[in-house]
Amino acid sequence: MKEVVVSGERPLVKADKRTLVYDAQVLSERTTASNAYESLLRLPGVMELNDELSLTGTKDMNILINGKPSSMNQDQLITLLKSTPASQVKQIEVMYNAPAKYRVRGAAVNIVLDNEKSPDPFWKGEVSGNSQRFVYANGDGNINLSYTGKKLSADINYAAGYRHKNSGMETDSHHTLHDKVYSIQQLNETEAKHGLHNVRFGLDYQLSEGNSLHTAYTGSFQAKGNTTTRSKGNYSDSESFRTSQEQMHNVNLDYTAAFGLNVGLDYTHFNSPSTQDFTNYLNTGKQHFLVDEKQTIDRWNVYAGQNHDLPQGWGLNYGINFTFAREKSGQLYQLDAETDLPVTNTDTHMREETYNFYAGTEKSFNDQLSMSLSLAGEYYRLMDYQQWAVYPTFQLSYQPSSEHIFQLGFSSDKAYPNYWELQDITSYINGYMKLKGNPYLRPSTDYTASLTYIFKGKYIANAYYSHVKDFFSQLPYQSPDELALVYQSINLDYEQNAGLPLIIPFSVGTW
Repeated sequence: MKEVVVSGERPLVKADKRTLVYDAQVLSERTTASNAYESLLRLPGVMELNDELSLTGTKDMNILINGKPSSMNQDQLITLLKSTPASQVKQIEVMYNAPAKYRVRGAAVNIVLDNEKSPDPFWKGEVSGNSQRFVYANGDGNINLSYTGKKLSADINYAAGYRHKNSGMETDSHHTLHDKVYSIQQLNETEAKHGLHNVRFGLDYQLSEGNSLHTAYTGSFQAKGNTTTRSKGNYSDSESFRTSQEQMHNVNLDYTAAFGLNVGLDYTHFNSPSTQDFTNYLNTGKQHFLVDEKQTIDRWNVYAGQNHDLPQGWGLNYGINFTFAREKSGQLYQLDAETDLPVTNTDTHMREETYNFYAGTEKSFNDQLSMSLSLAGEYYRLMDYQQWAVYPTFQLSYQPSSEHIFQLGFSSDKAYPNYWELQDITSYINGYMKLKGNPYLRPSTDYTASLTYIFKGKYIANAYYSHVKDFFSQLPYQSPDELALVYQSINLDYEQNAGLPLIIPFSVGTW
Protein backbone atom coordinates (compact mmCIF):
# COMPACT_ATOMS: atom_id res chain seq x y z
CA MET A 1 0.00 0.00 0.00
CA LYS A 2 1.04 3.52 -0.64
CA GLU A 3 1.04 5.96 2.26
CA VAL A 4 -2.45 6.79 3.54
CA VAL A 5 -3.04 10.12 5.31
CA VAL A 6 -6.25 10.74 7.21
CA SER A 7 -6.78 14.42 8.04
CA GLY A 8 -9.50 15.85 10.25
CA GLU A 9 -10.43 18.76 12.44
CA ARG A 10 -11.24 18.53 16.11
CA PRO A 11 -14.36 20.48 17.12
CA LEU A 12 -13.62 23.89 18.57
CA VAL A 13 -16.45 23.69 21.12
CA LYS A 14 -18.47 20.94 22.81
CA ALA A 15 -21.63 21.11 24.87
CA ASP A 16 -21.52 19.71 28.40
CA LYS A 17 -25.10 20.00 29.64
CA ARG A 18 -25.51 23.77 30.23
CA THR A 19 -21.91 24.76 29.36
CA LEU A 20 -19.99 25.37 26.14
CA VAL A 21 -16.52 23.86 26.61
CA TYR A 22 -13.52 25.01 24.56
CA ASP A 23 -10.41 22.83 24.59
CA ALA A 24 -7.46 25.11 25.36
CA GLN A 25 -5.07 22.76 23.56
CA VAL A 26 -7.08 23.04 20.34
CA LEU A 27 -7.04 26.82 20.67
CA SER A 28 -3.27 26.87 21.28
CA GLU A 29 -2.67 24.75 18.16
CA ARG A 30 -4.28 27.40 15.98
CA THR A 31 -2.93 30.56 17.62
CA THR A 32 0.17 32.06 19.17
CA ALA A 33 -1.44 32.78 22.56
CA SER A 34 1.24 32.96 25.26
CA ASN A 35 -0.93 33.62 28.32
CA ALA A 36 -4.40 32.89 29.66
CA TYR A 37 -5.73 36.30 28.64
CA GLU A 38 -4.69 35.82 25.00
CA SER A 39 -6.25 32.34 25.05
CA LEU A 40 -9.49 33.90 26.25
CA LEU A 41 -9.45 36.41 23.38
CA ARG A 42 -9.26 33.52 20.88
CA LEU A 43 -12.74 32.34 21.89
CA PRO A 44 -15.47 33.09 19.31
CA GLY A 45 -17.55 36.02 20.54
CA VAL A 46 -15.05 37.26 23.17
CA MET A 47 -13.77 40.73 22.28
CA GLU A 48 -11.59 43.40 23.80
CA LEU A 49 -12.79 46.99 23.56
CA ASN A 50 -11.26 49.91 25.49
CA ASP A 51 -9.31 47.46 27.68
CA GLU A 52 -12.56 45.71 28.70
CA LEU A 53 -13.73 42.20 27.84
CA SER A 54 -17.18 41.47 26.43
CA LEU A 55 -19.06 38.41 25.19
CA THR A 56 -21.19 38.99 22.11
CA GLY A 57 -24.89 38.98 22.93
CA THR A 58 -24.45 39.75 26.63
CA LYS A 59 -24.35 42.98 28.64
CA ASP A 60 -21.57 42.05 31.05
CA MET A 61 -19.18 39.11 31.26
CA ASN A 62 -18.06 37.62 34.57
CA ILE A 63 -14.65 35.94 34.81
CA LEU A 64 -14.37 32.78 36.92
CA ILE A 65 -11.20 30.85 37.72
CA ASN A 66 -11.73 27.15 38.45
CA GLY A 67 -15.45 27.82 38.85
CA LYS A 68 -14.97 30.51 41.51
CA PRO A 69 -15.54 34.29 41.29
CA SER A 70 -13.18 36.71 42.98
CA SER A 71 -13.49 39.94 44.93
CA MET A 72 -11.01 41.41 42.45
CA ASN A 73 -12.56 43.58 39.74
CA GLN A 74 -12.28 42.77 36.03
CA ASP A 75 -9.19 44.96 35.50
CA GLN A 76 -7.35 43.16 38.30
CA LEU A 77 -8.46 39.75 36.98
CA ILE A 78 -7.23 40.66 33.50
CA THR A 79 -3.85 41.58 34.97
CA LEU A 80 -3.73 38.16 36.66
CA LEU A 81 -4.65 36.33 33.43
CA LYS A 82 -1.98 38.19 31.47
CA SER A 83 0.65 36.81 33.87
CA THR A 84 -0.72 33.23 33.77
CA PRO A 85 0.99 31.01 31.14
CA ALA A 86 -1.27 29.57 28.46
CA SER A 87 0.15 26.11 29.21
CA GLN A 88 -1.63 26.19 32.59
CA VAL A 89 -5.08 26.55 30.98
CA LYS A 90 -6.84 23.20 30.60
CA GLN A 91 -10.15 24.37 29.16
CA ILE A 92 -12.40 27.44 28.96
CA GLU A 93 -16.13 27.20 29.64
CA VAL A 94 -18.72 29.71 28.44
CA MET A 95 -22.12 30.12 30.10
CA TYR A 96 -24.54 32.64 28.61
CA ASN A 97 -26.82 32.20 31.64
CA ALA A 98 -24.71 31.13 34.62
CA PRO A 99 -26.67 29.33 37.40
CA ALA A 100 -26.78 31.02 40.80
CA LYS A 101 -24.49 28.35 42.30
CA TYR A 102 -21.53 30.08 40.61
CA ARG A 103 -22.32 33.19 42.72
CA VAL A 104 -22.51 35.44 39.65
CA ARG A 105 -25.39 36.62 37.48
CA GLY A 106 -25.64 36.83 33.71
CA ALA A 107 -22.93 35.52 31.38
CA ALA A 108 -19.74 33.95 32.70
CA VAL A 109 -16.49 32.59 31.30
CA ASN A 110 -14.78 29.98 33.49
CA ILE A 111 -11.03 29.42 33.03
CA VAL A 112 -10.10 25.95 34.27
CA LEU A 113 -6.44 25.69 35.24
CA ASP A 114 -4.58 22.41 35.05
CA ASN A 115 -3.99 21.34 38.68
CA GLU A 116 -4.28 17.57 38.33
CA LYS A 117 -2.16 15.50 40.73
CA SER A 118 0.49 13.00 39.60
CA PRO A 119 1.72 9.75 41.23
CA ASP A 120 5.21 10.74 40.09
CA PRO A 121 6.01 14.20 41.53
CA PHE A 122 7.70 16.66 39.15
CA TRP A 123 8.68 20.31 38.79
CA LYS A 124 7.96 22.43 35.74
CA GLY A 125 9.14 25.92 34.83
CA GLU A 126 8.47 28.44 32.12
CA VAL A 127 9.97 31.77 31.07
CA SER A 128 8.30 34.03 28.53
CA GLY A 129 8.42 37.58 27.29
CA ASN A 130 6.94 39.84 24.66
CA SER A 131 7.45 43.26 23.18
CA GLN A 132 4.92 45.48 21.44
CA ARG A 133 5.30 48.81 19.76
CA PHE A 134 2.50 51.27 19.18
CA VAL A 135 3.87 54.81 19.22
CA TYR A 136 6.13 53.76 22.11
CA ALA A 137 7.66 50.42 23.06
CA ASN A 138 5.84 48.22 25.63
CA GLY A 139 6.95 44.90 27.06
CA ASP A 140 6.31 42.12 29.56
CA GLY A 141 8.31 39.32 31.12
CA ASN A 142 7.01 36.30 33.03
CA ILE A 143 8.55 33.54 35.18
CA ASN A 144 6.49 30.58 36.37
CA LEU A 145 7.46 27.58 38.52
CA SER A 146 5.04 24.79 39.46
CA TYR A 147 5.14 21.55 41.41
CA THR A 148 2.80 18.59 40.98
CA GLY A 149 2.68 15.72 43.47
CA LYS A 150 0.40 12.94 44.64
CA LYS A 151 -1.70 15.19 46.87
CA LEU A 152 -0.06 18.58 46.65
CA SER A 153 0.30 20.97 43.74
CA ALA A 154 1.71 24.50 43.91
CA ASP A 155 2.69 27.26 41.55
CA ILE A 156 4.42 30.60 41.88
CA ASN A 157 4.41 33.26 39.21
CA TYR A 158 6.10 36.64 38.79
CA ALA A 159 5.51 39.04 35.94
CA ALA A 160 6.89 42.51 35.22
CA GLY A 161 5.90 44.92 32.51
CA TYR A 162 6.15 48.46 31.21
CA ARG A 163 3.38 50.53 29.61
CA HIS A 164 3.93 53.69 27.57
CA LYS A 165 0.96 54.94 25.54
CA ASN A 166 -0.44 58.13 24.12
CA SER A 167 -3.90 59.27 23.06
CA GLY A 168 -5.55 62.33 21.60
CA MET A 169 -9.00 63.91 21.49
CA GLU A 170 -10.42 66.88 19.57
CA THR A 171 -13.37 68.81 20.99
CA ASP A 172 -15.59 71.15 18.96
CA SER A 173 -18.21 72.66 21.26
CA HIS A 174 -20.87 75.27 20.46
CA HIS A 175 -21.74 76.30 23.98
CA THR A 176 -24.71 78.55 24.78
CA LEU A 177 -24.28 80.63 27.93
CA HIS A 178 -26.54 83.59 28.82
CA ASP A 179 -28.09 83.59 25.31
CA LYS A 180 -24.70 83.82 23.63
CA VAL A 181 -23.08 81.00 21.63
CA TYR A 182 -19.36 80.38 22.19
CA SER A 183 -17.44 78.29 19.65
CA ILE A 184 -14.77 76.36 21.53
CA GLN A 185 -12.15 74.11 19.93
CA GLN A 186 -9.67 72.18 22.08
CA LEU A 187 -7.06 69.53 21.28
CA ASN A 188 -6.03 67.15 24.07
CA GLU A 189 -2.88 65.02 23.94
CA THR A 190 -2.14 62.56 26.74
CA GLU A 191 0.98 60.50 27.38
CA ALA A 192 0.94 57.85 30.13
CA LYS A 193 3.62 55.45 31.36
CA HIS A 194 4.03 53.17 34.35
CA GLY A 195 5.69 49.96 35.51
CA LEU A 196 3.83 46.80 36.51
CA HIS A 197 4.71 43.99 38.91
CA ASN A 198 2.45 40.99 39.53
CA VAL A 199 2.99 37.97 41.75
CA ARG A 200 0.82 34.94 42.48
CA PHE A 201 1.26 31.93 44.72
CA GLY A 202 -1.26 29.08 44.65
CA LEU A 203 -1.49 25.88 46.68
CA ASP A 204 -3.86 22.92 46.23
CA TYR A 205 -3.93 20.03 48.68
CA GLN A 206 -6.10 16.93 48.34
CA LEU A 207 -6.95 15.88 51.89
CA SER A 208 -8.68 12.68 50.72
CA GLU A 209 -10.80 11.49 47.83
CA GLY A 210 -13.17 14.36 46.96
CA ASN A 211 -11.92 16.62 49.78
CA SER A 212 -9.59 19.44 48.75
CA LEU A 213 -8.21 22.69 50.08
CA HIS A 214 -7.14 25.60 47.89
CA THR A 215 -5.41 28.83 48.85
CA ALA A 216 -3.88 31.57 46.73
CA TYR A 217 -2.30 35.00 47.10
CA THR A 218 -2.27 37.52 44.26
CA GLY A 219 -0.45 40.84 44.37
CA SER A 220 -0.46 43.61 41.77
CA PHE A 221 1.71 46.73 41.98
CA GLN A 222 1.75 49.70 39.64
CA ALA A 223 4.80 51.87 40.25
CA LYS A 224 5.97 55.26 39.02
CA GLY A 225 2.83 56.09 37.10
CA ASN A 226 3.11 59.38 35.20
CA THR A 227 0.36 60.88 33.05
CA THR A 228 0.88 64.14 31.16
CA THR A 229 -2.05 65.89 29.48
CA ARG A 230 -1.60 69.03 27.38
CA SER A 231 -4.52 70.93 25.92
CA LYS A 232 -4.43 73.74 23.36
CA GLY A 233 -7.28 75.67 21.80
CA ASN A 234 -9.08 78.97 21.37
CA TYR A 235 -10.46 78.90 24.93
CA SER A 236 -7.53 77.84 27.11
CA ASP A 237 -4.10 76.26 27.17
CA SER A 238 -3.51 73.89 30.07
CA GLU A 239 -1.06 71.32 31.42
CA SER A 240 -1.78 68.49 33.84
CA PHE A 241 0.92 66.31 35.41
CA ARG A 242 -0.34 63.36 37.43
CA THR A 243 1.76 60.89 39.41
CA SER A 244 0.16 57.77 40.81
CA GLN A 245 0.76 54.32 42.17
CA GLU A 246 -1.50 51.35 42.92
CA GLN A 247 -1.26 48.19 44.93
CA MET A 248 -3.68 45.32 45.24
CA HIS A 249 -3.54 42.27 47.53
CA ASN A 250 -5.96 39.36 47.22
CA VAL A 251 -6.13 36.25 49.42
CA ASN A 252 -8.46 33.33 48.73
CA LEU A 253 -9.15 30.27 50.89
CA ASP A 254 -11.51 27.60 49.56
CA TYR A 255 -12.55 24.14 50.79
CA THR A 256 -14.55 21.53 48.88
CA ALA A 257 -15.96 18.40 50.53
CA ALA A 258 -16.80 15.07 48.92
CA PHE A 259 -20.48 15.36 49.89
CA GLY A 260 -20.93 18.55 47.81
CA LEU A 261 -20.13 21.31 50.31
CA ASN A 262 -18.07 24.32 49.23
CA VAL A 263 -17.07 27.11 51.64
CA GLY A 264 -14.58 29.90 51.30
CA LEU A 265 -13.29 33.37 52.07
CA ASP A 266 -11.99 35.93 49.59
CA TYR A 267 -10.38 39.25 50.65
CA THR A 268 -9.07 42.12 48.54
CA HIS A 269 -7.23 45.27 49.63
CA PHE A 270 -6.71 48.08 47.12
CA ASN A 271 -4.86 51.37 47.63
CA SER A 272 -4.33 54.13 45.06
CA PRO A 273 -2.82 57.52 46.02
CA SER A 274 -2.13 60.14 43.33
CA THR A 275 -1.14 63.80 42.91
CA GLN A 276 -2.16 66.20 40.13
CA ASP A 277 -0.28 69.41 39.26
CA PHE A 278 -2.64 71.50 37.09
CA THR A 279 -1.99 74.80 35.32
CA ASN A 280 -4.48 76.64 33.12
CA TYR A 281 -3.35 79.65 31.05
CA LEU A 282 -6.11 82.17 30.33
CA ASN A 283 -6.20 85.63 28.74
CA THR A 284 -6.99 87.02 32.18
CA GLY A 285 -4.13 85.23 33.92
CA LYS A 286 -2.99 81.83 35.20
CA GLN A 287 -4.78 79.28 37.35
CA HIS A 288 -2.67 76.76 39.24
CA PHE A 289 -3.36 74.15 41.91
CA LEU A 290 -2.09 70.90 43.40
CA VAL A 291 -4.50 68.17 44.49
CA ASP A 292 -3.71 65.03 46.46
CA GLU A 293 -6.19 62.20 45.83
CA LYS A 294 -6.51 58.89 47.65
CA GLN A 295 -8.68 55.79 47.53
CA THR A 296 -8.57 52.70 49.73
CA ILE A 297 -10.94 49.73 49.32
CA ASP A 298 -11.27 46.65 51.52
CA ARG A 299 -13.66 43.94 50.32
CA TRP A 300 -14.55 40.64 52.02
CA ASN A 301 -16.54 37.84 50.42
CA VAL A 302 -17.77 34.89 52.50
CA TYR A 303 -19.64 32.05 50.82
CA ALA A 304 -21.01 28.56 51.43
CA GLY A 305 -22.84 26.28 49.00
CA GLN A 306 -24.17 22.74 48.91
CA ASN A 307 -24.81 20.49 45.90
CA HIS A 308 -26.92 17.31 45.94
CA ASP A 309 -27.16 14.67 43.21
CA LEU A 310 -30.72 13.33 43.34
CA PRO A 311 -32.28 10.29 41.65
CA GLN A 312 -33.47 10.31 38.04
CA GLY A 313 -30.96 12.93 36.89
CA TRP A 314 -32.07 15.72 39.22
CA GLY A 315 -29.67 18.02 41.05
CA LEU A 316 -30.23 20.51 43.85
CA ASN A 317 -28.00 23.39 44.99
CA TYR A 318 -28.38 26.19 47.51
CA GLY A 319 -26.16 28.55 49.46
CA ILE A 320 -25.25 32.00 50.72
CA ASN A 321 -22.88 34.66 49.44
CA PHE A 322 -22.13 37.69 51.63
CA THR A 323 -19.98 40.63 50.52
CA PHE A 324 -18.83 43.55 52.67
CA ALA A 325 -16.82 46.51 51.42
CA ARG A 326 -15.37 49.70 52.88
CA GLU A 327 -14.17 52.56 50.72
CA LYS A 328 -12.25 55.64 51.83
CA SER A 329 -11.40 58.40 49.39
CA GLY A 330 -10.70 62.09 49.36
CA GLN A 331 -9.27 65.16 47.62
CA LEU A 332 -7.10 67.84 49.23
CA TYR A 333 -6.55 71.00 47.13
CA GLN A 334 -3.74 73.53 47.36
CA LEU A 335 -4.62 76.63 45.32
CA ASP A 336 -2.37 79.55 44.48
CA ALA A 337 -3.45 82.87 45.97
CA GLU A 338 -4.53 84.26 42.58
CA THR A 339 -6.43 81.09 41.56
CA ASP A 340 -10.21 81.23 41.91
CA LEU A 341 -11.81 77.84 41.25
CA PRO A 342 -14.96 76.29 42.77
CA VAL A 343 -13.19 73.31 44.37
CA THR A 344 -13.98 71.54 47.64
CA ASN A 345 -11.85 69.29 49.78
CA THR A 346 -13.52 65.91 50.36
CA ASP A 347 -13.09 63.02 52.76
CA THR A 348 -15.60 60.22 52.09
CA HIS A 349 -16.25 56.94 53.86
CA MET A 350 -18.61 54.44 52.23
CA ARG A 351 -19.86 51.06 53.41
CA GLU A 352 -21.43 48.50 51.10
CA GLU A 353 -23.21 45.29 52.15
CA THR A 354 -24.65 42.54 49.96
CA TYR A 355 -26.52 39.52 51.37
CA ASN A 356 -27.34 36.91 48.73
CA PHE A 357 -29.31 33.66 49.18
CA TYR A 358 -29.80 31.27 46.27
CA ALA A 359 -31.36 27.93 45.39
CA GLY A 360 -31.43 26.04 42.11
CA THR A 361 -32.27 22.77 40.47
CA GLU A 362 -30.86 20.93 37.45
CA LYS A 363 -32.28 18.05 35.42
CA SER A 364 -30.80 15.86 32.69
CA PHE A 365 -33.75 14.26 30.94
CA ASN A 366 -31.48 12.27 28.61
CA ASP A 367 -28.22 12.72 26.67
CA GLN A 368 -29.87 15.34 24.45
CA LEU A 369 -31.98 17.48 26.79
CA SER A 370 -31.06 19.23 30.07
CA MET A 371 -32.44 22.12 32.10
CA SER A 372 -31.36 24.40 34.94
CA LEU A 373 -33.41 26.82 37.00
CA SER A 374 -32.23 29.00 39.89
CA LEU A 375 -33.50 31.87 41.99
CA ALA A 376 -31.42 34.31 44.03
CA GLY A 377 -32.73 36.75 46.62
CA GLU A 378 -30.54 39.69 47.54
CA TYR A 379 -30.51 42.51 50.03
CA TYR A 380 -28.22 45.38 49.02
CA ARG A 381 -27.22 48.37 51.09
CA LEU A 382 -24.95 51.27 50.20
CA MET A 383 -24.98 54.05 52.77
CA ASP A 384 -28.64 55.25 52.91
CA TYR A 385 -29.68 53.32 49.77
CA GLN A 386 -31.10 49.84 50.36
CA GLN A 387 -33.11 47.43 48.23
CA TRP A 388 -34.43 43.87 48.10
CA ALA A 389 -34.38 42.11 44.72
CA VAL A 390 -35.01 38.67 43.20
CA TYR A 391 -32.98 37.34 40.25
CA PRO A 392 -34.25 34.31 38.26
CA THR A 393 -32.07 32.35 35.82
CA PHE A 394 -33.22 29.67 33.37
CA GLN A 395 -31.51 27.63 30.66
CA LEU A 396 -32.65 24.79 28.43
CA SER A 397 -30.04 22.87 26.40
CA TYR A 398 -30.93 20.54 23.52
CA GLN A 399 -28.45 18.54 21.42
CA PRO A 400 -30.30 16.36 18.89
CA SER A 401 -26.99 15.22 17.33
CA SER A 402 -23.26 15.88 17.55
CA GLU A 403 -23.57 18.56 14.86
CA HIS A 404 -26.37 20.63 16.39
CA ILE A 405 -26.54 22.38 19.78
CA PHE A 406 -29.38 24.65 20.94
CA GLN A 407 -29.44 26.72 24.15
CA LEU A 408 -32.41 28.82 25.28
CA GLY A 409 -31.85 31.03 28.30
CA PHE A 410 -33.11 33.86 30.47
CA SER A 411 -31.09 35.73 33.08
CA SER A 412 -31.33 38.79 35.29
CA ASP A 413 -28.54 40.86 36.75
CA LYS A 414 -27.73 44.10 38.52
CA ALA A 415 -24.84 46.45 37.70
CA TYR A 416 -23.33 48.71 40.36
CA PRO A 417 -21.48 52.00 39.69
CA ASN A 418 -17.80 52.28 40.54
CA TYR A 419 -17.11 53.90 43.87
CA TRP A 420 -15.45 56.95 42.30
CA GLU A 421 -18.60 57.61 40.24
CA LEU A 422 -20.60 57.99 43.48
CA GLN A 423 -18.28 60.55 45.07
CA ASP A 424 -19.13 64.24 45.28
CA ILE A 425 -15.84 65.21 43.65
CA THR A 426 -14.58 67.29 40.73
CA SER A 427 -11.48 66.50 38.65
CA TYR A 428 -10.15 68.85 35.95
CA ILE A 429 -9.19 67.34 32.58
CA ASN A 430 -8.25 70.70 31.02
CA GLY A 431 -9.36 74.31 31.23
CA TYR A 432 -12.73 73.51 29.62
CA MET A 433 -13.45 69.87 30.48
CA LYS A 434 -13.95 68.38 33.94
CA LEU A 435 -15.21 65.21 35.55
CA LYS A 436 -17.86 65.21 38.29
CA GLY A 437 -19.14 62.46 40.54
CA ASN A 438 -22.82 61.75 41.17
CA PRO A 439 -23.86 60.75 44.72
CA TYR A 440 -27.42 60.09 43.47
CA LEU A 441 -26.37 57.42 40.97
CA ARG A 442 -28.23 54.12 41.42
CA PRO A 443 -27.63 50.52 40.25
CA SER A 444 -29.26 49.22 37.07
CA THR A 445 -31.21 45.99 36.60
CA ASP A 446 -30.81 43.89 33.46
CA TYR A 447 -33.11 41.21 31.97
CA THR A 448 -31.77 39.21 29.02
CA ALA A 449 -33.26 36.43 26.88
CA SER A 450 -31.13 34.57 24.34
CA LEU A 451 -31.17 31.65 21.90
CA THR A 452 -27.83 30.14 20.84
CA TYR A 453 -27.30 27.67 17.99
CA ILE A 454 -23.98 25.92 17.31
CA PHE A 455 -23.39 23.95 14.10
CA LYS A 456 -20.55 21.43 13.76
CA GLY A 457 -18.85 22.72 16.87
CA LYS A 458 -17.66 26.01 15.37
CA TYR A 459 -20.42 28.00 13.58
CA ILE A 460 -22.37 30.02 16.15
CA ALA A 461 -25.55 32.13 15.95
CA ASN A 462 -26.87 33.96 18.99
CA ALA A 463 -30.16 35.90 19.03
CA TYR A 464 -30.68 38.04 22.12
CA TYR A 465 -32.85 40.76 23.63
CA SER A 466 -32.15 42.75 26.80
CA HIS A 467 -33.96 45.40 28.81
CA VAL A 468 -31.91 47.43 31.31
CA LYS A 469 -33.89 49.41 33.88
CA ASP A 470 -32.17 52.52 35.32
CA PHE A 471 -29.32 52.15 32.83
CA PHE A 472 -26.39 54.41 33.75
CA SER A 473 -23.65 55.83 31.59
CA GLN A 474 -21.11 58.65 31.62
CA LEU A 475 -22.27 61.46 29.33
CA PRO A 476 -20.89 64.95 28.63
CA TYR A 477 -23.09 68.02 28.92
CA GLN A 478 -22.50 71.74 28.47
CA SER A 479 -22.91 73.46 31.82
CA PRO A 480 -25.68 76.12 31.85
CA ASP A 481 -23.80 78.10 34.54
CA GLU A 482 -20.27 78.35 33.13
CA LEU A 483 -18.17 77.57 30.08
CA ALA A 484 -17.40 73.99 31.06
CA LEU A 485 -17.97 70.62 29.45
CA VAL A 486 -18.90 68.29 32.32
CA TYR A 487 -18.53 64.50 32.19
CA GLN A 488 -20.85 62.80 34.68
CA SER A 489 -22.49 59.38 35.08
CA ILE A 490 -26.29 59.57 35.17
CA ASN A 491 -29.25 57.16 35.25
CA LEU A 492 -31.57 56.86 32.25
CA ASP A 493 -35.06 55.33 32.39
CA TYR A 494 -34.03 52.24 30.43
CA GLU A 495 -31.94 50.83 27.61
CA GLN A 496 -33.03 48.10 25.18
CA ASN A 497 -30.79 45.96 22.97
CA ALA A 498 -31.50 43.28 20.38
CA GLY A 499 -29.08 41.52 18.09
CA LEU A 500 -28.16 38.48 16.03
CA PRO A 501 -24.37 37.91 16.06
CA LEU A 502 -22.99 35.26 13.66
CA ILE A 503 -19.57 33.67 14.16
CA ILE A 504 -18.14 31.94 11.07
CA PRO A 505 -14.50 30.77 11.36
CA PHE A 506 -12.82 29.81 8.10
CA SER A 507 -9.45 28.92 6.61
CA VAL A 508 -7.81 30.24 3.47
CA GLY A 509 -5.80 27.36 2.09
CA THR A 510 -3.44 26.24 4.82
CA TRP A 511 -3.49 29.67 6.50
